[in-house]
Amino acid sequence: MAVKDGDFPEDNRDEFRPIDDLDELDFEEKTDEDHIKKSPLQETDPRFVSGPWVGFFLDDRMPGKHWMELHLDFVNGVLSGEGKDFVGEFLVNGTYNLEDGKCQFIKQYFNKHAIDYSGFNEGKGIWGTWILTWAGITNRGGFHIWPKQFGSSDPSSLKESKKIPNQVEAPQTPKKVTKTVYVS
Repeated sequence: MAVKDGDFPEDNRDEFRPIDDLDELDFEEKTDEDHIKKSPLQETDPRFVSGPWVGFFLDDRMPGKHWMELHLDFVNGVLSGEGKDFVGEFLVNGTYNLEDGKCQFIKQYFNKHAIDYSGFNEGKGIWGTWILTWAGITNRGGFHIWPKQFGSSDPSSLKESKKIPNQVEAPQTPKKVTKTVYVS
């Protein structure tokens, strides 16, 4: 419905005046951290962090890891967001379970196909399988996504390490024990 000049009472016109310059607006730049801190509905479980995520999917038809970037929101068991990969931009909608870490979602490309994802989050991101049925043909593959704060590389490749001192003391040589025996 279009708003006509006479649709607003005279005393409210200033509230609906057009903005001529964006500088008139008081925009405060928000970061993903601000969004997370200020939304009381965001999930508090550290496995399901709202914000930027990265990851990849595997497809036997195209060898290698196919990287994707996502922005996900986790609220009361509902997973939603958006992202992009080499196929294009997409929306993500699904569910997650805090008890067992199970996640299911649909990755819907704009004006293209949709892919069903099912996986688990055990503290190193969400990993699992995807299924695409297109023109009667079903394709399957694996995937792994994780919060960007984990780093840009696959966290499953992280190894446990221990700091080793620069100098190691040599073990002490046991002292030679001699016993004197007197014969009479």
